[in-house]
Formats: sequence, C-alpha cells, structure tokens
Amino acid sequence: MRAISLCTGVGGFDLAFLNAGFQITGMVEWDTPAQAVLKHHFPDTPLESDVKTLHGMHFGPAEVIMGGFPCQDLSTAGRRAGLQGERSGLFFHFMRIVKEMRHATANEYPHFLVLENVPGLLTSGKGGDFQLLLDELADSGAVEIAWRVVDSRSTGIPQRRRRVVIVADYRGERAGSVLSLGESLPGRPGQSGA
Repeated sequence: MRAISLCTGVGGFDLAFLNAGFQITGMVEWDTPAQAVLKHHFPDTPLESDVKTLHGMHFGPAEVIMGGFPCQDLSTAGRRAGLQGERSGLFFHFMRIVKEMRHATANEYPHFLVLENVPGLLTSGKGGDFQLLLDELADSGAVEIAWRVVDSRSTGIPQRRRRVVIVADYRGERAGSVLSLGESLPGRPGQSGA
C-alpha cells in the first residue's frame, strides 16, 4: 500500500507507516532542516517543498494521504486565528489535494486521509473550526470520520504530548476501527467521536 505525506516534519508519521508495511511514495516539507532529516532517513523518497502548489496526482495515486497541518493558529498558546490563519489554513490545501486525486482516479484514491493536530483544534473558534474541518472532510467524499485524542504517554514515552488524530475513510465505515486501541494498553485514551 502507498502513502503520501503532507507537512511531513521530520517523518514521524512516515516511519510509523513504513513500519506497518506501507511504501512512502512522496513527501512535502518546506522547512530546510526538516528536509535534511528526511533526505537522510528517506533518501529514495521524492520530496517536494510546497503543499500550496502540489497537484493531487504529483506522486501518483495512494491509498493513504497523511500529515499534520500546522498547529500555530489552533494552539491555545497562540493567537488562535483558527483555520483562517495563514499556517493552519494549509489544511485547505490538504483537502484540495485529496479532491484532485479523487477526481483524477474516479474516486478510487485515497482510501484514507489521516490527520493530526493539537487538541486546541477541538476548541478553536468555540468549536467552529473543528466543525468546518468535519464539513470539509464530508464534502470531499469521506464516508466515515473518526477522531480521538492520543497522549504519547500511553505508548510508554515519558512525556505528555496530546494530539488529535483524525481518520477520514473514503471507502466505507472503517475509520473508527482504524483508531481502535486494545483494552490492555496502559493509559488507553477515551472513545473517539464519529
């Protein structure tokens, strides 16, 4: 299975997907130091620098598009410009890329869009930004959408780093099962929304 990474950072999502058996067919990251890390660890993966100009079929079709769009405008530590902010507004380019790929493949690809961001996404604009995100996902053809707040402490890392993980399923009612965590995991987060 193929995956494309947008706003890749240093490739955390990519490493997880690679370890799960995916082929990473393309990455997009503008930050020069992060690009250097990606080139070192993923030397054979095509890397582009601007999500704003990337066409949805630039890397070809993929089962999964993933990424963590910038959080600065959503974080409770920031000015909270929300999805209308210059940085967090890159989310709309994610959606454009998904729609372009779906159009070019007669809605065959992608099967999933996997996003992550800070928990402030849920409360930005008194919840209006998260509703807008859900509406955009539905408008792009997502059949099921699920989300959950995950804390890195639940994976054994001695650091609290909470993130909202969102899965949009374009093929049929599996988004919730993708986010399911076993009952035996320590620090298992609460149930997701759908």
